[in-house]
Amino acid sequence: MSTKTSKSWGTWGGFSGEFGGVAGTLGIMIGFPTFLFWVYHSCEHYQCHLSSLLFDFATQKLTIQELYDNVPSANFTAFLVWATFIGLQAILMIIMPGKKVLGQPTPAGNRLLYNINGLQAFFATVIVLGVLYYLDFFDAAIVHNQIGPLIVVTNVAAISTVILLYIKGQIAPTNTDTVQSGHHSMIYDICMGVELNPRIGNFDLKLFFIARCGMISWILVDLSHAAGQFERFGEVSNSMILVCFLHSIYVIDLLYYEAWYLETIDIMHDRLGFNLTYGVLVYVPFAYTFQAWYLAHNPIVLPDSQFYLILGVGIFAYYLFRSSNNQRRSFRAAKGNIKIWGKPAKYIRAKYTTVDGKEGESLLLTSGWWGLARHFNYSADLIQSFCYCVPCGFHDFMPWWYFIFMVWLLNHRGNRDNQRCGMKYGKYWEQYCKTVPYKLVPYVY
Repeated sequence: MSTKTSKSWGTWGGFSGEFGGVAGTLGIMIGFPTFLFWVYHSCEHYQCHLSSLLFDFATQKLTIQELYDNVPSANFTAFLVWATFIGLQAILMIIMPGKKVLGQPTPAGNRLLYNINGLQAFFATVIVLGVLYYLDFFDAAIVHNQIGPLIVVTNVAAISTVILLYIKGQIAPTNTDTVQSGHHSMIYDICMGVELNPRIGNFDLKLFFIARCGMISWILVDLSHAAGQFERFGEVSNSMILVCFLHSIYVIDLLYYEAWYLETIDIMHDRLGFNLTYGVLVYVPFAYTFQAWYLAHNPIVLPDSQFYLILGVGIFAYYLFRSSNNQRRSFRAAKGNIKIWGKPAKYIRAKYTTVDGKEGESLLLTSGWWGLARHFNYSADLIQSFCYCVPCGFHDFMPWWYFIFMVWLLNHRGNRDNQRCGMKYGKYWEQYCKTVPYKLVPYVY
């Protein structure tokens, strides 16, 4: 690692060859939609047993033509559900009162103003949809019952949006935080994104997609799967209740601390391309809810001891997640002048240079939770992820996909952060890594 800081530390949301370069990003853009349709077909015809579909395909009991014939089609109902939700979120983001917060300085030195009203928008969404449900405008299980057409609609919408974002970045970028990847590949740039914080006027598309479309839909799709389970079996299992509850804690936490979310890698560094856009418009509502989708077809009744054990561990993991994030946030707000666990906070003063030549300084916390691991919040996140999946048992792969994905994602993010901070802080980051040697799991990794 270089001992000098680099002005290129923030000029691109990815690094050379990241995600496998051009070939890898093309595989991502083909693979993710294909994977979702595989899961859909498995749930429609194999009770969400993914391996059963593969076995029938391998033994030629299921042909490519039959798979193709069973690809769902979009319909007006699915489009109306999607358009109503997206339109409602856009209106609420614009009209709901909120706290005005300046985002963190970008690599190019920009600071954007945000209207933080995610939690208000969530409760307003619940009220509006509750009234419409009471007036019998829709069935609570509508997303569960229309999930195939909805996957088609959201895929078309997300991919169209990605293309429009790429064009916008070329002809009408929002600000100076807009660059090409250097790969000289349209495929790579479309996947990784061109603009850091694309906006239409003051309407921030990235925050809208992630915090409103993605997070709020996570809860709503879960609840629709629970309604689907009730329609199919006449009751909602305690495992379904547990999964929906633990998911809701995580989502409501993010919306409550939406101002803090502006300091995350998603907002500060990742550009809005296919990875983020498809991820929050399609992958979050349909793949992050795999446990509820699975349980809608395979209800599991947990013994009380298991139910309360998982609930307790899940709540404790959330406490670790929130406590560690609050600790770092309080430290930053106090500019290091704070006590952590009864002792003055320990930190390293790290200097850096922005791409426009301005010098800055960051304080790298090395005590409390952040003295145990560089991403202690990720450790807590993994425990939460495990608790989301374990109510579904160990019989099938589908509900465990989320945990497996999060292990990869958080490890990958940690490595990206290490590379970026190494470029940004140089010798100061080397000192930090020696002080806090564990990346993710204290005393292990």
